[in-house]
Amino acid sequence: MDKLTELKIYIEKNREAAIAHCNEMFDLSRYNDEEIFYRVVFCLLVPAGNARKTDDCLVRLRQIDYMNKSIDELTLYSILKPYIRFPRQKTVRLHSFKRGVKGFLRYLRENYRKNSGAYLREALVNRVAGMGFKAASHFLRNMGITELAIIDTHILKYRTYYMPEDKQNYLPTSPKKYMELEKYFQKWAQEEFGLTVSHLDWLVWCFESGNEVTALDC
Repeated sequence: MDKLTELKIYIEKNREAAIAHCNEMFDLSRYNDEEIFYRVVFCLLVPAGNARKTDDCLVRLRQIDYMNKSIDELTLYSILKPYIRFPRQKTVRLHSFKRGVKGFLRYLRENYRKNSGAYLREALVNRVAGMGFKAASHFLRNMGITELAIIDTHILKYRTYYMPEDKQNYLPTSPKKYMELEKYFQKWAQEEFGLTVSHLDWLVWCFESGNEVTALDC
């Protein structure tokens, strides 16, 4: 049985549970400012790393009340280092985000649903240091925006099925290539599976990682 056939069987078995989980968990109205803050922190820390280790790091940051307490860069670096790749760079990015978090939260709540997901993503990339298209898409998916894809390894594994032959070697190395990959993945999600791109993204991630579709909301 090839990989695509396995995926299709998995999706048919799990699609309703996955959709229900996404619709319940991924919704801005569920979260207060502190929860949103730590979701952004997760998206800034996880690139090139491990989701479970990043979750463990967030536990430590919550324990010291990083959002509300004054934490110097050396202390933050020492907390990040055991869990996160590139801890020096991400220490600087977290502090930068924390300094502007009030304006970020105000902007998000005022503009959520008033503009397209693509517009919001562009705005967040420009407002938050270190937030690229993938991290912004990840965060906005977690806030309930359904039309953006998290173009990461789990999605790239399948690009021979949804990308034109002359573009099957594409990687998300620029915004232009990211959006090109996303466009074809969106089309595949709708035409092949009858799913929004965020629901297919979640199912593929769970399939590849071995996690239950209702077990996590990362």
